Amino acid sequence: MPFVLAIFGLFSSMFCLCILLLLTLLGIICSTCNYISSIKSLRKVRLIS
Repeated sequence: MPFVLAIFGLFSSMFCLCILLLLTLLGIICSTCNYISSIKSLRKVRLIS
């Protein structure tokens, strides 16, 4: 029984790590997209002015 619990704990911790990695990647992608869009909007403002 402890063996099964150990395997379950290992899988759950790996699952949590995978979710954290995915969330971190999503955050990086979102911030990069926001950065690019802000640069584009700044260029548009410079062109207009």
